[in-house]
Amino acid sequence: MMQELLLRYPRHRGVVHPDPSGAARKTSAAVGLTDHAIIQQAGWYVYSLKPYPVVDRINSVNAMFENAHRQRRLFIDRGCKKLIRALDSLSFKAETHIPDKSSGFDHISDALGYLVMGAFPMLKNEVTITQVFI
Repeated sequence: MMQELLLRYPRHRGVVHPDPSGAARKTSAAVGLTDHAIIQQAGWYVYSLKPYPVVDRINSVNAMFENAHRQRRLFIDRGCKKLIRALDSLSFKAETHIPDKSSGFDHISDALGYLVMGAFPMLKNEVTITQVFI
């Protein structure tokens, strides 16, 4: 992938929001290299996230399309035909919030989710109570 990007855009470098699991060593990479390391060696910045539940990524993308306040913050250009088809066609395993990977529509929608999670991280409404003992 990085060779193709460098061929198509030789003067450009950017930020990549990859799958968090790309930081793990895979058998497909050379010894000691991870997918993230390969991207970095090509001169691109890797915005790496800690792993998170798949349902958080799906909820984040859905909230960008329209949140609880009916705000729409994510728009897909009409030219992105494959992404639009994937978003329209992606289904979930019965009675779960897990995408059905057998459909073949998961990869491009996952990529959108990685970008959303990196560029617009989910905020958690958590309260921490600290007690001081004297």
